[in-house]
Amino acid sequence: MQPGVGRWLAWLGVWTAAILAQGVLRDGFGLGAWLGFVLSYVTSVLLWWWTQHLLLRSRVAWLPLLPGALLTGAGVAALSWASHLYMPRVLNRSLAQFGPFGLVFTLLSWLIVLFTVVCVGISVGHVVARERPVARLLRTPGTA
Repeated sequence: MQPGVGRWLAWLGVWTAAILAQGVLRDGFGLGAWLGFVLSYVTSVLLWWWTQHLLLRSRVAWLPLLPGALLTGAGVAALSWASHLYMPRVLNRSLAQFGPFGLVFTLLSWLIVLFTVVCVGISVGHVVARERPVARLLRTPGTA
């Protein structure tokens, strides 16, 4: 087995478990949608924080990665909740208009939006983490 394969298998397992748990998380374990949104946000932040750390092979400390995780988590949680309301209508209209290809077009468009949110969140988080007041607070290396 190649070095690091175990880390990626763990990443895949954790993300799979998190995706499977989204139903009960979104419902707030039966306690309401507001708790569900908070739980979805916290889960998303933790997952993106860990993903950044893993992708960077632990070359960057945890704290400088936090702004990116917070912004990405907020964007992904908001997109998830908006998709819950918007996607069924779009999917039905697309299926009626294009048939099975409509499903593919709609899901590909949604994935493009999702990963745009992820890229923007992580990029803006990197810029924020390097700004002087925040960099001092987060002890970001390479900033004065």
